[in-house]
Amino acid sequence: MNKGDIMNTSVLLRKPISKAFSQEDSMIVNGFLPTTLSPSIKKRARLWELDEMYHCSVIGTCLSVSDLTRLARLFNFRASLDDKCAMHVEAVGHVNTCNEISEAIHRFLDKKHQIYITYFELARNDTDVLALWKKYCISGGVAGALWAVLTHKAANREIREIVHANAYMLSHQLDSDRAADMRRLARLEKENTEIRSTIKHQQQQQARSEIRLRKQLQATVSELERLRQSGSEVAALQARVAEFESGVAMIEMGQRLMSLTTANEQLKIEAERANKTS
Repeated sequence: MNKGDIMNTSVLLRKPISKAFSQEDSMIVNGFLPTTLSPSIKKRARLWELDEMYHCSVIGTCLSVSDLTRLARLFNFRASLDDKCAMHVEAVGHVNTCNEISEAIHRFLDKKHQIYITYFELARNDTDVLALWKKYCISGGVAGALWAVLTHKAANREIREIVHANAYMLSHQLDSDRAADMRRLARLEKENTEIRSTIKHQQQQQARSEIRLRKQLQATVSELERLRQSGSEVAALQARVAEFESGVAMIEMGQRLMSLTTANEQLKIEAERANKTS
């Protein structure tokens, strides 16, 4: 987050809730728009007014890790921004009393979960509150519903304890499911690594086989060419042998011999004539 983002967040956390929300933020989930409620003497509980036993759940469930990091950076927490547990513990410590940080976190939670707060305002008594809470436990809006219930003006101590216990068990169930998912993911990653290793080994074997087959093919082509040339030579020799066997070669040799003999006789005559004239 840059300096400008921190300044914008600071302004957001300090501005009155009534001015921080747009008309769209006041719309209810599932397309339901509540009717205007008559003013009540009771007011919603403030974060620091809740029993300390609820603060851990509020910080851990109603704020995301990125929300907590923003707040820690904005208010210069002593905890490292890389240490989620330390930031959580420090935030829980801040909200035990009314102070700048606890007020800012309360406003931030109201802004973040305004839809749920508005919807839960329809609940006139603790029975209605509990019924809405059960609905959101099923539909998955636990974070917003938890904040809406714990601060609801109609929620008594018993309701808060029930909701807190439910949220606590849900968080453990989620942690258990997350751990199971992580184990499955680790197993799948291991299997994926093994499969990739096997494929790589097979590819290497295939590449070596291709090289070996290519060399064998080249050797075969060379041998075929040699055999082709040898075949041509053999054919020529066979043709020559056939000529000898048919007598054609003997006739040609006889004719050539006679031609040479005639030429030789002619040379002798010319040589004698030359000797007489000399």
